Amino acid sequence: MARDLTEASAVILGGTLGIGFASAKKLLKSGLHKLTICALDPTSGRNCLTKLASEFPGAYLHFVQCDPSDPQRAESAITHAQLAMGRIDMLVNCGSTELISEPLHELQADALLPSISSLMGCLLHPVHVVYPVMMKQKSGSIVCLSTDAALIPAQNNPLLATAMAGVNMFCRAMAAQAQLHNIRVNCVSVGAVSGTTIYDSLIKDPSTMHLLHQTSETESVGAVKAEDVAEVVAFLAGPDSAKITGEIIGVKGEETSF
Repeated sequence: MARDLTEASAVILGGTLGIGFASAKKLLKSGLHKLTICALDPTSGRNCLTKLASEFPGAYLHFVQCDPSDPQRAESAITHAQLAMGRIDMLVNCGSTELISEPLHELQADALLPSISSLMGCLLHPVHVVYPVMMKQKSGSIVCLSTDAALIPAQNNPLLATAMAGVNMFCRAMAAQAQLHNIRVNCVSVGAVSGTTIYDSLIKDPSTMHLLHQTSETESVGAVKAEDVAEVVAFLAGPDSAKITGEIIGVKGEETSF
């Protein structure tokens, strides 16, 4: 990766809202000059670029419409980003915001593997495409977002837990391979992050809302915000963490059990 953020280029998937948008702002505040935001909704993409451009007028900002669950569209988005910026030093992959919390017996049998595949594909497809790009550069940093569903057993989320556990191990295994090419791969595992679409879903669910209220009322830590996660994401993506790879770092505030 480039020594300084001012010389680096980054791609953020899912960068129009929540953790992705907060990570974009943090990286730009830290000196990043070139940034491509990838997301499914072009209207959200335009609004995101407008907000970032007003706050960071000197930055080169680019938006590419992308569905990361589709390997062809993921490849197209990464290719467009590379052509627009010249190189890709950092990939921040916030993946899917889809929440699967139904009990296993209520799910259709033919939906099990596709659901897991869709969740994992949102994270795996972009990494699969950007990896050869970074190999040619002989440097790069990849950060994937996961959830603590992979680490903490809970009711009603076996598919989400399975997918996120797969993402965690994928990142660790990729790190072992990628370090041969001076590429780092790390994972940020989060719990309920206030101000995100998943948090909004959880706060409406009777089985989890009381846990969120307990966390937000805890004076010592309190509920985690997107900006809190963005601090860790930006650190892992940037040059200050040059010796860190293959790690799964949790950002979840108080311990919860869902």
